Amino acid sequence: MDPLVSIIIPVYNGANYMREAIDSAINQTYHNIEIIVVNDGSNDGGETDAIAKSYGNAIRYICKKNGGSSSALNCGISQMKGEYFSWLSHDDIYLPEKIEIQVEAIKKYPNSVIICDSFLIDAEGKRLMTKIANIEGEKTAEEGLSLLVHGHSINGCAVLVPKKVIDEIGSFDENMVYLNDLDYWYRMMLSGVGIVYLKQCLVKNRVHGEQVSVRKIELFEKERQYLVNKNVQNINRVKIERKYVLEKLAYFCAYEGLFFELKEIGQLLNRTSIEKWAFYVKYGILGIYGICIQFIKQVRRKVVFHR
Repeated sequence: MDPLVSIIIPVYNGANYMREAIDSAINQTYHNIEIIVVNDGSNDGGETDAIAKSYGNAIRYICKKNGGSSSALNCGISQMKGEYFSWLSHDDIYLPEKIEIQVEAIKKYPNSVIICDSFLIDAEGKRLMTKIANIEGEKTAEEGLSLLVHGHSINGCAVLVPKKVIDEIGSFDENMVYLNDLDYWYRMMLSGVGIVYLKQCLVKNRVHGEQVSVRKIELFEKERQYLVNKNVQNINRVKIERKYVLEKLAYFCAYEGLFFELKEIGQLLNRTSIEKWAFYVKYGILGIYGICIQFIKQVRRKVVFHR
């Protein structure tokens, strides 16, 4: 029998788009699924609640007090019955064969997380661009970590994760809003979990002005510092080489302009004065480059959302 897949849809004030998301989950060509919609304390006059309830027994519907997307995901995960977890944001859309293709892949790589490519769409569903990673196939945890710190982000809605991996890693960090997914992928790699990239676009990611990532950009500044500090504090618990992890965190700090955190990592990595000098020259130059890239990203963000 085909394994059960749990599609979890966290939603907060999602009346504008959630019906498309739920329909895309229901219309999967892979039929052994359960769809769990978690209403994270929406305050839109009952609109989100009414849409969810209109699906009746086609979904499992859970209401809870507002606690953020991590809290909603954790609530859904705690109630899931499936062998695999698939995250679907309320404003995104699965292509019909998303789960079927990923289940076939995970049968070949049962201990890995399966990742697909995606399309980017605007508020009206118009295609903006295709997010195709220039990578394919099986990657070790070390290779996955390197891809993360070098800017190859993992789209949360593009993954299929074995429940046994979640049981090992733990829940999403409810202290984080903007980078809760990145934090989870870091923890996954540091726990020794590998990934498999599929060169197929199976998800439509919507970008619009109501998203947390657009409305609360300032959260990114605080959470990326928290992310680095958290991983440095837990450095002795990682299941891959400690020095390798510190070097990748140093790259992330330099690229993101986190120079105070970079200094701390340098002190952990380098013992001689020559090593320290070489370290700060290398990552200082990268830091200047990173500042330029961050500026370009901010300009591009304004163009996308204000044109």
